[in-house]
Amino acid sequence: MKTLILALFTVIALPAFACLEEAQFIGTITEYKKVATECSYKIDFSMYNESMVCPLNSGEASTVEFKDESCVLKDGDQVSGVLVKLLSEEIVIE
Repeated sequence: MKTLILALFTVIALPAFACLEEAQFIGTITEYKKVATECSYKIDFSMYNESMVCPLNSGEASTVEFKDESCVLKDGDQVSGVLVKLLSEEIVIE
């Protein structure tokens, strides 16, 4: 019975230990695409610092196509910020 209760509390507590994978970055926009009213791009990272607590792997982040909602960016533009992998598995810039 004690083991069952301990296992139940462990399963319930797991989401409390979950974290969102993060990394700070500086990079250059590459492969900018505009299709109708939707724009997307990739980032060539010149600086990439994974979080010490919950790191986001640079290999995974380098394959992501990010959305440019305003369609104002272009190849060669500099971008920086924090990448966050959401619970939905989508990687976004915050």
